[in-house]
Amino acid sequence: MDAAPDASAFHACDPVDPVCAIGLKCTSVDTATMPVVACVPAGSAALGSACTFGPQGDSGYDDCVAGAYCLNMTCAQICSLRGGGPTCASGTCMMAGSAFGDPPLAGVCQ
Repeated sequence: MDAAPDASAFHACDPVDPVCAIGLKCTSVDTATMPVVACVPAGSAALGSACTFGPQGDSGYDDCVAGAYCLNMTCAQICSLRGGGPTCASGTCMMAGSAFGDPPLAGVCQ
């Protein structure tokens, strides 16, 4: 059995101002040891679409497109809780639990 990935195996990023390679997105990853915010492969579920999470570990992140996060099984836009952008086209930028750190680096539009 493979060991769970160490949180240091992921490239840390800021979901509001991601610097991830093409095809990757910045999101919360549920590793076996602790959640981290990191660059991972972007999914194909569009904003407003149904979404799921992979199992804890290497694939412990959602299948939403870049710039979105799976909240209540629906892809929601990532937004800034620190002022500036990105902002919500509709709704309010709210914390997504502990998904983006404590204090949170970002929120989601609700």
